[in-house]
Amino acid sequence: SLARITELFGVIDCAFGGSSGGYSTFLLESIAINPYLRSCGPKNDPRLCTEHATRARAALLIKSMQGSLRVVDAGSGLSYLFDWLAFMAEEYNVLRDLLMGPRPIDGVGFLVDVLQRGLDFANKDLLRALLTS
Repeated sequence: SLARITELFGVIDCAFGGSSGGYSTFLLESIAINPYLRSCGPKNDPRLCTEHATRARAALLIKSMQGSLRVVDAGSGLSYLFDWLAFMAEEYNVLRDLLMGPRPIDGVGFLVDVLQRGLDFANKDLLRALLTS
């Protein structure tokens, strides 16, 4: 949806968010400040792109981000992180229902279990605080 918004309305120049929104904001800002985004000429030709071309180029960068990160992975564990984040997204509804149910403590236990599955990427101090609280 970010790519489509960019195609329709242009490069996003102001955004904010926490958690996963922070990651999206970082990536959007990185795309917006890319010097090649608005330069449509050959290497040493500073011709600027039209607004339509700039929108299309930015949208393509957004659409290709996940695929690019998977290629860059090359065994660094990044694909494991994507798999874990996909798992977290699938388990979100279960977690929400447990936390909003009659025994919210079950949701905390479930969250700790999910975090332990992604231990390499979890904040160990936060995990320890959850386990001991």
